[in-house]
Amino acid sequence: MNKETFNLIDDPWIKAINIKNQTEKVSLEILLKNSKQYRQLAGDTVSQDLAVLRFLIAILTTVYCRYDYNGFLYPWISENTSGWQGLEIDDSISSKKVKSHFMETFQNLYKSNHFSDILFQYLEKYHDNFDLFGDHPFYQVTTKVYDNWVADSKKVSKGKGTVAIKQINRLISESNNSPSVFSPKTGSNKNEIKLDELVRWIISYQNYTGTTDKTKIEIGEKFSASSGWLYGLNPIYIKGKNLFETLMLNLKLITKTSQNDNHLVMEKPIWEFQDMNDYIEKAGEASVPDNIAELYTVWSRILHIEWDENNQPTIFSACLPKISSANALIEPMTTWRKDKKTSDLLPATRRKETLDKAMWRNFGQYVETEPTDDNADMTPGIVEWANTLKEYKVIPVDYHLNLVNVGLVSDGNATSQSPYAEFYDYMKIEAGVLFDESKNKRKWPKVIEDIVEETQKVAANYRFFVEGIGKLRNINNPKEFANRIVGKFYERLNEPFLDWLDSLTVSDDRQLKQREWKKTLKRKLMQEVDFVMAEASSAEILGKNIDPKKKDDRSNIFTLYNVLMRNIHKYFNFDKGGKNE
Repeated sequence: MNKETFNLIDDPWIKAINIKNQTEKVSLEILLKNSKQYRQLAGDTVSQDLAVLRFLIAILTTVYCRYDYNGFLYPWISENTSGWQGLEIDDSISSKKVKSHFMETFQNLYKSNHFSDILFQYLEKYHDNFDLFGDHPFYQVTTKVYDNWVADSKKVSKGKGTVAIKQINRLISESNNSPSVFSPKTGSNKNEIKLDELVRWIISYQNYTGTTDKTKIEIGEKFSASSGWLYGLNPIYIKGKNLFETLMLNLKLITKTSQNDNHLVMEKPIWEFQDMNDYIEKAGEASVPDNIAELYTVWSRILHIEWDENNQPTIFSACLPKISSANALIEPMTTWRKDKKTSDLLPATRRKETLDKAMWRNFGQYVETEPTDDNADMTPGIVEWANTLKEYKVIPVDYHLNLVNVGLVSDGNATSQSPYAEFYDYMKIEAGVLFDESKNKRKWPKVIEDIVEETQKVAANYRFFVEGIGKLRNINNPKEFANRIVGKFYERLNEPFLDWLDSLTVSDDRQLKQREWKKTLKRKLMQEVDFVMAEASSAEILGKNIDPKKKDDRSNIFTLYNVLMRNIHKYFNFDKGGKNE
């Protein structure tokens, strides 16, 4: 093996778009020192960017949950003779004081528009742990540690239990048994990789792993292999005007758990474990980490890399147990749903069947529309954090929050969980609207949720109309036909609805803004309906019986049209005696 170095702090590996809209490859130190000079991360995929973003935030959380802006330890943290490795917490301090200190640190950072010196002192202290090579290889374990946790037949010397580069590279995601037809690389090139690429993909792979590999750690009992923590979420984060702002808006210093809203713990990212056997033993318990830094750097696999003379890797991989995400409220970057049988809160994960459903159609998952016990804890933690920032006047009422929903959807096959497709969606909304504190009885979130529900009811009536057309045309699967047509209708609604949402201000007249959207909705609907009517065939005009339960009932395109108009009339009959639009 060629004993060289590739250190994430010093060597360029992060791809980002600068303020001149040029893509650069930079080191961790350069990125964090100049984060306001970059618009956003620009790695190989948007799901990879999310994994790298969380890695960056894990570093920031670790530092600024221990030290204030000036580099002093918080009063509830003491340092023993072990220095940086020997910090201890005093739990007796009040949560109110903790919050006050955290918010002061946050405000100082945000106002200064850059990260303080203590961050870079921390990186220097842990410099060796960010090297891809060496005695503490980044996101890896040594041969000794790996062999300690796998069966004798899977030890490194046996050469088994490896995962190919083409499997870790999620642009390919190819196993030896299932070739990727549309791969960006061909032949042996699929298993060649540059060091900077490898770093990005290893971070990503730990978050979106799949379940095709068979080697597991030996813990004396059977377990389900983790497919990667982010695979089990419906990820959401807040995108700022530049990378510094994005990092800050997602730097949630106040941790929320299922036990306590202000639970004081010591942040401990993966690289701070001095003995990786301790981490693997803890991971074997399959419990959710109690701190953000560990959660954002959680492993789904233990990896060990052997290098050839050309510094090309052979990667050994062993599965860690799957962590249950039920009631894992420490995770701030996901939406939630309530399990009807157990009442557990579960991440409202995306599936390949729902990829075309825009996030605005699930508006109520992102903010509390009505304060009820049923909605308690349902709001994503990162959205609650944004509300805290508004309350502390870090962001003004008229600040437009850009909520981004991004991730990777698996194929749904339990034995593979291979990547199926990425999704990326967003909605921008004024902070004062999202967290409406006006004296108006109908708060903006409830108004918006009602509008969304009415829009979906209009679309449901349009679906009934189109399904009837499908039956008149003798289409084999009228429901599938209707779903496809209505799906395109929703696509045409996405941009105007997002524009309408972004236009709202807390001082707007709610009824006028509702009317504004209803006019747009009706115009878009009638464009669709008029097109269908104009294309009507003689068979559709003549009609036939399309309901087996009503043998004497004959339908045609005009009767279907009349039913549609009658059913949607109430949604466009405006208040205050106004004319129907």
